[in-house]
Amino acid sequence: MASSHKKPGVAFWATVVVVAGLLYVASLGPMCWLCGNWAEDNTFMVKVVPNTYYPILWLARIARREVAPGQFQESWLDHCIEWCSTLDLDEISETGT
Repeated sequence: MASSHKKPGVAFWATVVVVAGLLYVASLGPMCWLCGNWAEDNTFMVKVVPNTYYPILWLARIARREVAPGQFQESWLDHCIEWCSTLDLDEISETGT
């Protein structure tokens, strides 16, 4: 009896790409929390994090609106990044853990 194994189709690979993209975006907040707890002189984190998340940071930069020459208003993506990177930090500092 021959068993037929189907190759993964377009729907499978589309799902893989979407899930990987969501995990990439969702990992920005925890990475910010991790970096915030490390010393500022840690050159590895200073170099790796901006390079790893460059696409998100680039989108945030180009989404800003210029309000005066050389002055930009924060974009909605800037606010989202700030929100997810500081999520629960007040609670953590209050409990001391």
